[in-house]
Amino acid sequence: DVSLKIFPNPTSNQLRLETDLKISTFKVLSVTGQVLKAGRLSDQIISVNSLNAGVYFLEITTQEGKKGIERFVVE
Repeated sequence: DVSLKIFPNPTSNQLRLETDLKISTFKVLSVTGQVLKAGRLSDQIISVNSLNAGVYFLEITTQEGKKGIERFVVE
């Protein structure tokens, strides 16, 4: 299991990730599973200011290939 904390939650601008793992890629998903944003993670911050208010999921993949998912809210 991947240990991951994201904050602030809810947010309006950006998400900060807190984990001891080396994250290689991320995806921001809608509640229907549509990929809205994806990329490589260079620092522990993901900008979400382009998203409309609502509920989303952040899926991360570590360099070892493990996946983790967390729910977050955009205000």
